Amino acid sequence: MSSKQQASDVMEENTQVLVPKLRFPEFREAGKWKFIPLNRLAIRAKQKNRDQKIDRVLTNSAEFGVVDQRDFFDKDIATQGRLEGYVVVELGSYVYNPRVSSIAPVGPISKNKIGTGVMSPLYTVFKFKDNTNDFYEHFFKTTGWHNYMRKASSKGAR
Repeated sequence: MSSKQQASDVMEENTQVLVPKLRFPEFREAGKWKFIPLNRLAIRAKQKNRDQKIDRVLTNSAEFGVVDQRDFFDKDIATQGRLEGYVVVELGSYVYNPRVSSIAPVGPISKNKIGTGVMSPLYTVFKFKDNTNDFYEHFFKTTGWHNYMRKASSKGAR
């Protein structure tokens, strides 16, 4: 079974009719919320730093979000001159760090609010098609998406 099929099966298991109990008056007749897979809302960033024009290395901290690696670690972790395989992270992109911790039990997803940089290909970088995506920044700080990630990762589709 492909990882796409496994992820689809997990989503179908979790499909519920979602209608909030309390609604603003203008949304009372709006009906149920739609389930839209992330891959239809966002595009995964795959642009590599081939020409090595970008030398600002970023990291995604569970506690502080996307930060400059030099400031976070007080030194360069990535070796300058060897950043050609790193992924370009634009301002406004989201970054998933698969490293779990007590603060981020399925790994953190954070929005890049500090500027363009590059990140290790071990991170997943994606950008929403719609620039009005602040909701997701707040959503990824909650635990609302953790159950899906646990189920998806237990089947190898992390």
